Amino acid sequence: MEYVGDKYGYTGVSSFFLAYNNRLKKSLIKHGDIIVFWSLGAGYQIGVMLLKI
Repeated sequence: MEYVGDKYGYTGVSSFFLAYNNRLKKSLIKHGDIIVFWSLGAGYQIGVMLLKI
């Protein structure tokens, strides 16, 4: 799990991409990985995406 709130604060839906970028920089994502992007905003807006690299 990658948490970016401590570094960037509340970023809403763009937190998906900030967390993904952090993982890429750390070389923690490789071909064949399955990634779930999940974000919650204001308690009622939810964004989820499943991605196979």
